[in-house]
Amino acid sequence: MAKTIVFFNLADMHENGLARTSVRALRRKYPGYSFIYELFAGQNQCHQIDLFGLLNRDPNPRSGVAPIPMNMLTPHMWCLPDTARERFAISLLCAQADKIMLGVHGSYDDTDQGFAGLGWERGSGVVGNVNQFAELIASFLLPRRHYKVALIVCFGARSQNYRVDHDGVLSEDDIKSSFAYKFFKRLCARVSVTLTARTGSVGFNSDTGRSEVQTEAAVNAEIDLAELQAAGQTARAARDFEQLQQFMCQSPEGRLKLREMIRHMDTPHAQPRNHPERIIQAYNTVKATVTRLTTDSNRMVSKYGKFVYTYDAGTRTATVCRKYENGAKVMRVLYQGAL
Repeated sequence: MAKTIVFFNLADMHENGLARTSVRALRRKYPGYSFIYELFAGQNQCHQIDLFGLLNRDPNPRSGVAPIPMNMLTPHMWCLPDTARERFAISLLCAQADKIMLGVHGSYDDTDQGFAGLGWERGSGVVGNVNQFAELIASFLLPRRHYKVALIVCFGARSQNYRVDHDGVLSEDDIKSSFAYKFFKRLCARVSVTLTARTGSVGFNSDTGRSEVQTEAAVNAEIDLAELQAAGQTARAARDFEQLQQFMCQSPEGRLKLREMIRHMDTPHAQPRNHPERIIQAYNTVKATVTRLTTDSNRMVSKYGKFVYTYDAGTRTATVCRKYENGAKVMRVLYQGAL
């Protein structure tokens, strides 16, 4: 059957940013079919709704939602301001959606805030906090309907203790400290939802349209790289090597000597014979480490790192499951208890 996807964008407005590339990938996953097929099964639809203006209460939010047809407007709605009609149009769209997605840039070391990236006219940086996002999304949803919501937020399911192994056993505190759980808890107070979120950086395969997530090893490589750069080792090694080049290249003899020292230090197990070669060694070591960590951090796989959050209002019980292990669907319960 046909699918209707609503992608709420609080990530960016750039052509190659998270929102546009995600929506393009989703349209590959849920393509259009022949007229005869669509006549009986319906038409796949993927809508991008930009929420920057509504989050900031702009008088002209420019969300991109299609206006409500005039024949569906009641006399009461004719009197509503444009923003109210826009919100109502979004609510109607959500009511018929098979899945709602929220795209925001996330960070492994921040479980409270979301970030905007390229092309956002207000500039990149913090766009809002988890409570603001939950309240905004809840305002479009009906309390008597159940919704499927997916957080397209890098590290959304990752705990505040970001170094803990998210493929293993997690404590209640670890689970509840994540961006996703905080969002879920706030949303559950208003509406009925099943929420999904990822433990690593998330993206969509441009060929298949399916989501992909960083492995635990890739997440740790990204954290190691960030810590290496924050410590200043990369910048210092690059600065010292650049100064050495500038000094040695002042004469033809110096350039030849520099090339000879670089060739020597590129030899396996070579030991530095002087201070310039120690500078070259430090630069080579940092460059190799950065290259390795960058490569490792880009390892993305499908059917991995997805947590599923559900809430039974009758028993007031929240359940958090790990959906996949070793590429197979297992729905392993990680936490079950009070919200």
